[in-house]
Amino acid sequence: MKKILFAAVAVTTLSLGLTNCSTVGRTVNATGNVVGHTVNTTGHVVGKTVSTTGHVVGKTVSTTGNAVGRAVRS
Repeated sequence: MKKILFAAVAVTTLSLGLTNCSTVGRTVNATGNVVGHTVNTTGHVVGKTVSTTGHVVGKTVSTTGNAVGRAVRS
């Protein structure tokens, strides 16, 4: 059910033609952080381990650096 809802939000949001490279379905504040996520001084989300490349460990990223399976605005 979550996947269906996420897909519906993604399609709806993409159809609006918004362009700010935020993950679809996530509200971001003026600094570009996801609202409701605490970030530390290095800009990483608190409680998520990041690798030496700055990617969240356990999340596959594509060659463009986007999380695989996450729709991003063009």
